[in-house]
Amino acid sequence: MGDLELMTEGDHYDLVGAYGESGVTSQHRVNHYGTSRLIEKLKALADSVHADSSYVLRINDISLQYGGPFDTENNWDTPHENHREGANADISYTDAGARRIREKYFETEVNKLGAKLKSHGHFHVTYR
Repeated sequence: MGDLELMTEGDHYDLVGAYGESGVTSQHRVNHYGTSRLIEKLKALADSVHADSSYVLRINDISLQYGGPFDTENNWDTPHENHREGANADISYTDAGARRIREKYFETEVNKLGAKLKSHGHFHVTYR
């Protein structure tokens, strides 16, 4: 695993899901560390999506500062297995304005940047 860097706020996305926010059960205070490649691609994705649709993406879990186990339930029984290396990000099905993002549209945008997309309660984007 390489060095991870902190993704900072942007104009076309919100960083969500950290400790202290409404509905968040995880005790992790900062959950938006990723590889430079992932962060670059997420920013490009958010810019492209916003230019085309005016959606403001809500980006949740990426990775912890040093990678490794990411415990979302505070019991170390079910760590966020795919978020250990800073190459994955969770993105909400709804944008910052509570508008539902069309899955086929989003998949097309993600594929343009050479990423993989899964959908399970939220979008799961992987850039390696």
